[in-house]
Amino acid sequence: MIVQKIKAVFLFILNLIKKSLCCLRRRRKSSADVVPLTDVGIGPNFQGLHGNPQGDEMVNWNNWEDPSKPKAPQTIEEHIQYYRSQRMGKQGEPTTPEEPQVDFFEDMTPTIKKQTN
Repeated sequence: MIVQKIKAVFLFILNLIKKSLCCLRRRRKSSADVVPLTDVGIGPNFQGLHGNPQGDEMVNWNNWEDPSKPKAPQTIEEHIQYYRSQRMGKQGEPTTPEEPQVDFFEDMTPTIKKQTN
C-alpha cells in the first residue's frame, strides 16, 4: 500500500518535470520574427514591385477593383467623353428580337387524376 503511494507521487512529480521541459523546449516564435509576404511572382522575369516602376504586370493586392472595368471619369472632359461613348454604344446596337426560352420540362408536368372508389 505504501509502495503504491510512493510510486504514484514519484510518477506525478516525474510527469510535472516532463511537462515543464516540454513547454520550455517548444516555445512558439513571436509574430515579430515573421517576415510579411509582399511580392509574389511566378516566372523567370519576376522583379517585384520595386523592380518594375511602371507596374503593368503587377497588380496591387490591396486594390479590389476589377481591372477590366473602366475607370470612373475624373475631369469634365472625361465625363463628356464617357457620356458620348455610352450614347454611341446604345445607338450602334441593332435591336434583335429575343428568342423565347425553350421549356425543357414542359412534358414532365404531372397529370393529376382523382381516384374513384
